[in-house]
Amino acid sequence: MEEKRRQKRVRFGFRVQDKSGKKVWMTEDISSGGCFLQALEKMPIGTKISLTFQLPGSSKYIEAVGKVKNIREKGMGVEFITMGTDGKEETEGFVRDYIKYQDRDKER
Repeated sequence: MEEKRRQKRVRFGFRVQDKSGKKVWMTEDISSGGCFLQALEKMPIGTKISLTFQLPGSSKYIEAVGKVKNIREKGMGVEFITMGTDGKEETEGFVRDYIKYQDRDKER
């Protein structure tokens, strides 16, 4: 299967919640363009979700609006459709640094 993603993605689990705080998920992976949320209760494809999350090692909370793009047994793939510039830069930096750390670890 051909890879469709435009952004680099890393496997990393952390807490994400909807803006109301009533629904909480764990990520399976994340990129600056979206994430995969582990979920027993999936939302229909096309559903918009207001998300809030804090990247590991950061004190900032990021708010984004995502759209459910696909459903799998373990959860749902969410594409970020709006995210503030700071949140996008913070997410890109997290992914970049994580990949750099992983590559350095492989060289040892």
